[in-house]
Amino acid sequence: MAAPSPSLLAHPFVKWPGGKRRLIKQISKIIPDKLVKGRVSNYVEPFLGGGALFFSLQSRLDVDRVLLNDKSAPLINAYRVAREDVEELIEHLRTLEETFYNRSAGRREDYYYMIRDKFNERLAKDHDSTDVEAGALFIFLNKTCYNGVFRLNKSGKFNVPYGDSGNPRICDADNLRAVSAALAPATLSHKDFKSFSRLLPELDTRSLVYIDPPYAIKNGTSGFLHYNNKIFSWKDQLELSKTVEELRSSGARIIISNAAHPDIEELYPEPKFHRLTMNRSSTIGGTESSRKRVSEYVFTSYNLPRNARLEGWGE
Repeated sequence: MAAPSPSLLAHPFVKWPGGKRRLIKQISKIIPDKLVKGRVSNYVEPFLGGGALFFSLQSRLDVDRVLLNDKSAPLINAYRVAREDVEELIEHLRTLEETFYNRSAGRREDYYYMIRDKFNERLAKDHDSTDVEAGALFIFLNKTCYNGVFRLNKSGKFNVPYGDSGNPRICDADNLRAVSAALAPATLSHKDFKSFSRLLPELDTRSLVYIDPPYAIKNGTSGFLHYNNKIFSWKDQLELSKTVEELRSSGARIIISNAAHPDIEELYPEPKFHRLTMNRSSTIGGTESSRKRVSEYVFTSYNLPRNARLEGWGE
């Protein structure tokens, strides 16, 4: 990974449910020392989302090949646009931002829904080629919708309501340029995890794979787990665990984030995997004060560093 200037280190440019921005310090503690101090042959993420771990590591790791994937075509289009057409993207976002803030607070909601309709008109387009305007609309909606949720209805249209979340920064030009530099060496794809895993090159002990799927369990009947189960089912979790076992047999160093639930423990049993519990505030909820503390599991396919159970972990 080519590191930008220290003053311009990239960070996630979209908010994504389940994002790991608040857990980066904990997860970074369990990266094997020989990868941090040596050379990484492959860095792989099948569920990229907001990319918090990738952006935090891209200045620390010396990586030959970066492979980033997410099933969401609009999300990957935004990544491709940020990498390949960042100045044009910035121009589009500045226009959207200025138009949004030049309206009275009461009329900004109307503008949001107008942009949402425009974005939905473009969703059917082919996102294998970069679409700068669609990328800009996607980022604008991410910044101004409710909690940064990306959700499609049965008709395939984005249907998240307006967020009314104060004065979000829609165009962060400096960060977008840093993002563009960080993504320069990356191969970006939008496939389901099974198709993506079949296209991976041969992995080895100097490969680092970070897997952060939607958190589905056998009977996800409440809250965000219920929504996740619609887009990533328990059957998908079972298939993923089989794929992880295949990757583990290659010797690749694998880190998995998942729900803190007995169903998930059964999928990644000891001694094949080592488990830690980490605690954070939920990113889902109307206000910061209303968000509960949640626990998540982290599994590794390798022995944990001795200090991994120290500060920042739940157990």
